[in-house]
Amino acid sequence: KGKTTLLKHIANRALSIPPNIDVLLCEQEVVADDTPAVQAVLKADTKRLKLMEEERQLQALLEKGEDSVADRLDKVQKLT
Repeated sequence: KGKTTLLKHIANRALSIPPNIDVLLCEQEVVADDTPAVQAVLKADTKRLKLMEEERQLQALLEKGEDSVADRLDKVQKLT
């Protein structure tokens, strides 16, 4: 008893978990579709998706001549 509750607490980091450990909770009631497993995992990586969006925005700024974003863009590219 309580397995789902425990997993939700772990996913929400209510328990002490080192920040370098990524936690992904897959709900029990997931609707099946034709998405390949690798794509589903990549789509669930919200940190990666946010970094990719930030990279896109920074790249656009850099192309407009905003050289001040170059350092951040370099850091974001190393993280993705």
